Amino acid sequence: AIMNKYGILLNPRATQDEIKVVKSIFKRDAGVGTVGFGLSFVRAGAVVNSYGAIVSSKTTGPELMNLTSMLKL
Repeated sequence: AIMNKYGILLNPRATQDEIKVVKSIFKRDAGVGTVGFGLSFVRAGAVVNSYGAIVSSKTTGPELMNLTSMLKL
């Protein structure tokens, strides 16, 4: 998972119950997604903070849009 002060992007294999638990613990929006052309270990393909992100060169447009939407970048 990757997180900033606005949101959390989780592994796409996270269940709805796991997402609810993460939301309640961290008090942030949470969702699932991939980076690097389907890499489910998002931490391996992205580094983020509350001001921006550095992602794998293989990250697709839809993945990047999902990441920026979830993390409000």
